[in-house]
Amino acid sequence: MTNMNELQQALADKRASSILKRGGINTQMPISAIELADGSRLSVQASSSHYCHPREDSLKQYDSFEVWCWESFPFLGDTLKKLVDARHEDDDGPLGWVSAEDVLAIVNEHGGLSK
Repeated sequence: MTNMNELQQALADKRASSILKRGGINTQMPISAIELADGSRLSVQASSSHYCHPREDSLKQYDSFEVWCWESFPFLGDTLKKLVDARHEDDDGPLGWVSAEDVLAIVNEHGGLSK
C-alpha cells in the first residue's frame, strides 16, 4: 500500500521533473500521469489553472487536486466511482477538488504506485 508521504513525494518528483523539462518556467503546466501498480495512469494536477485548493502555482502542498483517469482503468474502485457518480451527468471532464485522502484511496484501490 502507498502512504500519503509516498504519494506526496511522487507528485513532488513529477512536478520537479516537469519544471526541469520546461527550463524552470510555466509551472502551472500539467505534470505527467502517475503510473499505478495495475498498469493504469492517473493525472493529479494542482495550480492556478486547475480545479484544486488552493488555486495557486508552485506550492509544495495542496488540500485538493484535479484528477483525470483514462478509460483504460481496469475498474473504477469505490472511491473513484463515488466521485464520478457525484458529478453532473453532462460533465465528462476532470474531477475537481478531489481531497488528498481520496487521491490516496484511488491509488491504493489500484495496487499503489508502480514500483
